[in-house]
Amino acid sequence: MEKTFKTRSKIAVFCNGKQISTYKFDNIREINDYLIAYNSTSFTIYDSNGNLVLCKKLIIESFFNDYFVVSKNGYKGMYKFDGTLIVPIKFDDVVFNYNYKKILVKKDKLYGVYSHDGTLIVPIEFDDVVLYDDSILVEKNTFSGLYSYDGTLIVPIEFDNIYLYEEGIEIIKDLLSGAYSYNGTLILPIEFDGIDFNKEGISVEKDNLWGAYSYDGTRIVPIEFDDIDFYNEGIRVEKDNLLGVYSYDGTLIISVEFDDIDFYNEGIKVTKDDLFGIYSYDGTFIVPAEFTDIFITKTGIIELQKVENGPYEVYTPQQN
Repeated sequence: MEKTFKTRSKIAVFCNGKQISTYKFDNIREINDYLIAYNSTSFTIYDSNGNLVLCKKLIIESFFNDYFVVSKNGYKGMYKFDGTLIVPIKFDDVVFNYNYKKILVKKDKLYGVYSHDGTLIVPIEFDDVVLYDDSILVEKNTFSGLYSYDGTLIVPIEFDNIYLYEEGIEIIKDLLSGAYSYNGTLILPIEFDGIDFNKEGISVEKDNLWGAYSYDGTRIVPIEFDDIDFYNEGIRVEKDNLLGVYSYDGTLIISVEFDDIDFYNEGIKVTKDDLFGIYSYDGTFIVPAEFTDIFITKTGIIELQKVENGPYEVYTPQQN
């Protein structure tokens, strides 16, 4: 399609040298295979062959990529450049979100969300909506819930607060916390004073004591510890200033009796009464806690010191 020619401050559209419109437009915009010619009261859409696609007496308010917002009698809607009506013309405001390719609509101070293909995925009944990477947070009468982008309500609208994390969703009601997955499964009931999401599981706090759950809702560490820390190799727990280790299947592999614990590829280094030892990751003692020092080299060689200031000897399985 040829570009436009101006005369008397108005624009006409030509295609292959043939004039296909009168000089009545103020502006044009092209995208893909379509051209929109418009003025203050109407617009016309042509395809690349000059064929008339759509002509409407509507005001164009704004453009968003290959969409545009129109208005009539104070109400707004949205069209696609190919002439498809995406959002009906009945809203007080219509905004296209570039990041998530969703359309936020407002009517009578209530909000909803359309997908880019014109599907209503969040009904227009909420006081606020916020788009996130994987879901849509909604608020109604001070309560919050969560929709997926396919329009499924995955967290019911009954919570005081909702916090989104990569691993899951924290829900809060009456100052207590629980957890949902992004597929809408309740992982943890609302009975905890606090929760923390980790890659390997969820730590929970209740009455100033800590425990842990897996993402299928199985308790893997009882709620009886002063502190817990997640590592790739396992969960370190602390009680009365003594440390132990749980595996991610809920097995206590190192009893809570050590002053310090460190994780290495070669095993778990433990300290008790200033003496050092090493456990395997299945909870077996590799080196008993009777050495004044243990040094693990960058290449994974274990060197043992039997007495303070004494020589180091390379550990071999036969020494144990």
